[in-house]
Amino acid sequence: MQQILETLRSLLMDHLATAQSLTSDTPVGGSFVNIPNTSRFREGDEVWMMSSGSKLEANSVKEIVDDKVLLLNTPVVGHWRVNDLAYIQKVLAYAPLKRIHLGDLRQIPSFPTICLVPTGDSNDWMTLGSTTDEYKVAIRTYVLVDNFENANKTVIRYAEYIREVLTEHIRPIITGDHYALLEDLPVGGKVIKVSSTTAFASDMVTMGGSTVFLRDNMPHPSEQENYVKTVLSSTEIELDQVAEYEYKVSRGAEAIRVTRLLYDSRPESINYGYVQDNASLLLAAETSWWCKEQICRRGNYLS
Repeated sequence: MQQILETLRSLLMDHLATAQSLTSDTPVGGSFVNIPNTSRFREGDEVWMMSSGSKLEANSVKEIVDDKVLLLNTPVVGHWRVNDLAYIQKVLAYAPLKRIHLGDLRQIPSFPTICLVPTGDSNDWMTLGSTTDEYKVAIRTYVLVDNFENANKTVIRYAEYIREVLTEHIRPIITGDHYALLEDLPVGGKVIKVSSTTAFASDMVTMGGSTVFLRDNMPHPSEQENYVKTVLSSTEIELDQVAEYEYKVSRGAEAIRVTRLLYDSRPESINYGYVQDNASLLLAAETSWWCKEQICRRGNYLS
């Protein structure tokens, strides 16, 4: 459960509070923002343009142009310079996420805050030698009710965004080894080149192959789950399925050898309500999320 909670926290933090430094200046009246990686932004995202000296400007994303360029909805008013350490920050409902805690808190120090609370752990036989283990987590989002309408907009925006992120990641990778691709993989290609195939060759002997995720910095959908068909050499692997997207070295293309993968998950429901925190009134949303994992249990056979 601990690894699952940590993975869930990283996943939500990456997509709810991503920040990217500018790689080139965005002048007054400009609408294009150049950053290293646009994969965790979406059309319609609320953002802040920020830099040193507490400079701040609100805007939103109109379009994901490519893996390195965002188009904003309105031209910027300020001059955002790389030399001023300018960056762009995702802020849902223009309320930046302050923190994500494991476990519930009696006193919430800042808002919005998300708490990941484990609520269940059960299993059942799946096959003669394996069980399906189900883990349940309550994802609780807390917002301070300083303005009734704004608090409602903020907590709803967070709850809906959390649901969308988790729905898109129905098979989260809990643990895995990352291998940068040494050559581009075109659409329809099946052979990838990495620094070493030793671990993949070992998987062929012990498990018959490895589950592999292909990724680069292109926005969703660009991730593909695949399987190792055979190890061709010390650096080359043939995949079972052809690549559905193009994966480029210039976009940080990588193959992730999965060592622990959930085979199913779902944000099942969202409930809203109020919570009293000392003298403060909080608006809260609880997203009920579950995930399932198959665990092989060799040696447990009854004769």
